[in-house]
Amino acid sequence: MAAIAMVTACVSWAQAIYLDNYRAVHDSRNNIWLCSVPQALFGNDWEVTITLDPSWTEVVVDGVAVIDGDPVMFNGITGGRLYPFKAQAAGQAISGNITFTWLPVLELNGNFSNEYAAGTVSLNDPDGNSKSDMDGSNEIDISDVTALINYILTH
Repeated sequence: MAAIAMVTACVSWAQAIYLDNYRAVHDSRNNIWLCSVPQALFGNDWEVTITLDPSWTEVVVDGVAVIDGDPVMFNGITGGRLYPFKAQAAGQAISGNITFTWLPVLELNGNFSNEYAAGTVSLNDPDGNSKSDMDGSNEIDISDVTALINYILTH
């Protein structure tokens, strides 16, 4: 069964939100944390344990103050629903929204231009697994893209 991956760009402070075993990836263009979860969760409430960067303070998810390891309830998960997120990190205010998809999330990290650049690529599946740097080179190139496309098409 083929699936479509969503492409995001990340910043370093935004890489530390986990909802149970599901990684929420920060999309810096849209200022959302996108979390790929099984389609069966959609239309349901979902209580998870949130894992955060321990240096974050004043964390609020959907209006509820939380700390690392707290349970968080996401009511009525649907595509496009936004759950507000706020925190403080090293004196910097962080804010945005958490949202969910049942599609895999393709995560690209690096400073990209028209030339080859060092970076990483990860595929975050709705089953909670993550595949990173497909060929181990620490550069994104055609072999990484090919490996990701083959993986998506076969899962």
